[in-house]
Amino acid sequence: MINFKSCSATLIQIDSNWEQNLHKVWQISRPLADNINTKEILKIDTPILEFVSFIIRFDAPVFIRDIFCSLREHVVWARTTRVEDVIHNFNICSGFEEHSYFYRTIKDVMRQQQNDGIKQDQYRMRLPLTYMTTWSQKLSLREIGKLVIYFQGMIEETKGVPQNIAFRDINYCLRCLIALVCDPDDFISTLIPIKVCDDSIIENIESVIGSESITEITIKGTYSLRSQLIRHRGLTVIDDYDTVLQQDIANITIGDDYWMKLIATNGFWSKLIMKRNCWLAQSDMWYPVIQLYNANKKDAPFLVPCLDGVCKYQGDCEQRLIGKDPGLPCPRHINLHNKGHKVDNREMRQYILQSRRPPEFWGRELSE
Repeated sequence: MINFKSCSATLIQIDSNWEQNLHKVWQISRPLADNINTKEILKIDTPILEFVSFIIRFDAPVFIRDIFCSLREHVVWARTTRVEDVIHNFNICSGFEEHSYFYRTIKDVMRQQQNDGIKQDQYRMRLPLTYMTTWSQKLSLREIGKLVIYFQGMIEETKGVPQNIAFRDINYCLRCLIALVCDPDDFISTLIPIKVCDDSIIENIESVIGSESITEITIKGTYSLRSQLIRHRGLTVIDDYDTVLQQDIANITIGDDYWMKLIATNGFWSKLIMKRNCWLAQSDMWYPVIQLYNANKKDAPFLVPCLDGVCKYQGDCEQRLIGKDPGLPCPRHINLHNKGHKVDNREMRQYILQSRRPPEFWGRELSE
């Protein structure tokens, strides 16, 4: 049986002194102002509206989450399908009920793969974009208003396709949050629309274009990789995500291929690649990016965040050692901080090859 659920937003916190604080920052910037009127301030589409903020729990499908995370300055902490029991918690967004057979098949295949000993990082790639997930996010009043405008546009563009219901649900949730502060219609009417995603037609050819300061990479990765790429604020992701979401997405999974153009400074790229070389950072998923970047930087050494001898993610590594995270434990973390822990070297070596991690580096960690 497949459960279908609607999108929801649960308010965790709003500053009870938001109006008083709004007046204070207005007065600092406008010291000669005599009468401070909240309604008048809320009619000005400027950064002052970002001083009114909300902390919210969202329950919505993956394709909606990735719209929220496409905001350049997003502040998000998300539940990850890398450790969640995705088979037990297999819920799909409302509106896609006629595709029940497809979703039952996916769930059955994942359960069989789990029984066959396949790692969750692999079988979870079958999850559809319509899979219900959860995240917490801090949003300003200004961001919420602009998202409402964005979703109103998507509602118009998706008439006749299943995700129209999700866009309506999440739009209603956001309007309810605005109503805690002011009239939604009055507020939205003063805002300038934004383009949430950098939408563009991408030439479907892998390429690297580099200069002394900036590198641009065009790759074919997965939707799951896109979900991680957009979380890096220093990286510009250009793709046709908006266009994809205007079509029927019922059968698209997070493991399906997808073309993207990525642009960042070389300094940011080097730090990003180092982070993603970490054992925990799913370098197999990032392989298309890492491979192309390194091919253009032939003399670049293999770097990981713990080269100084201190693991930066000890909490997450410990979860694997005690069985709270289904992934294989990091051999370098064991060598640095848990010398007594035993692992199956044969299984680890197979995993290193399957996940396309550099065997010369990780093999040395297993031999220590």
